[in-house]
Amino acid sequence: MSPRGGHVMGAWGIETLENDSAMDFVADYEQFGVSALVRAIAEIRREASGGYVEVDGGAAALVVGEVVAAAFGAPSDAVGEFDANRLATHAADVRKHPELVVAAIEAIKLSNGDLETSENLGLWSEAGELEQFITIRDELVARLEGLK
Repeated sequence: MSPRGGHVMGAWGIETLENDSAMDFVADYEQFGVSALVRAIAEIRREASGGYVEVDGGAAALVVGEVVAAAFGAPSDAVGEFDANRLATHAADVRKHPELVVAAIEAIKLSNGDLETSENLGLWSEAGELEQFITIRDELVARLEGLK
């Protein structure tokens, strides 16, 4: 367990948007729109090709997934109104890119799919919350799969 009540450093909860890395990426998305999503996916692919995706990439992949899912009509019930509005900032532009659904699924699997290659999974494992994290991740992937 970490000193922050069982959560990993920089996290105040286990949900997708309850950590510093995710909120930093939300700010990038608000500023840069779809290009932030595309850049994050490309960076995750690059990191994954090296065999390991760091926590920021893992968090960004989950946010990309939430943005895309919400834009295409499958938002998370766990996201509050304020954050839902932030995720919807560029929803009309996101909907112009249906290929982002498959790309988001790929990014999530590359960055949060295996303990050996994902810092994010490793940190949640160390905090004793891996099972809950996997449930949240899988629910997001299922929402995205339903959009294909």
